[in-house]
Amino acid sequence: MKDKTEIVKNLFLYLTSIAGVLMIIFGVISASNALINIVIPQYGQENEPYNIQSIARSVAFIISGLLIFFYHWRLARREKENQKMEEKPQPSTNMNFGESIFFYSLSFIGIMISSFAFASLLSGFFWVEYPASTPENAITVPFITKNLNTILNSIINFLIGVGVWLFSWMHVKRSYPTSKEDEA
Repeated sequence: MKDKTEIVKNLFLYLTSIAGVLMIIFGVISASNALINIVIPQYGQENEPYNIQSIARSVAFIISGLLIFFYHWRLARREKENQKMEEKPQPSTNMNFGESIFFYSLSFIGIMISSFAFASLLSGFFWVEYPASTPENAITVPFITKNLNTILNSIINFLIGVGVWLFSWMHVKRSYPTSKEDEA
């Protein structure tokens, strides 16, 4: 029977893979909706700048989702292959069940913070602005610009997410023995 912390590890790998797939799916849906709105605009709803911003955000979600999915899916498959090939149980961690749930969940949270910050970062480069309206020109046309506040906030959020992920993932990695001497 598997150690409870190994079960938590496998759940983390598969659930994080699912989160990556969901990011890909929602990114593709959002991008396709924006592309349709650009190609076939509805009467009175010609918001090309918003659609371009939406495409940028969607591309960020697709890229993040692909990276998250393939990395964690590969780790999950490797774990499964290692368990099939080994006759003896894998070395167990020195974390208890609650600690493993905490650190794997914290790792997942760091990944999600980084992913959403990356999407926000890209949309900051495709920010939609309206020029100031004047009494002579009541109808204003939006345009795309860069939003430095969004870009800087996104970079900070991304670094925080990466920091949370690295802290928790390094704790998990250190909890496993690295050699035969560590197991004794």
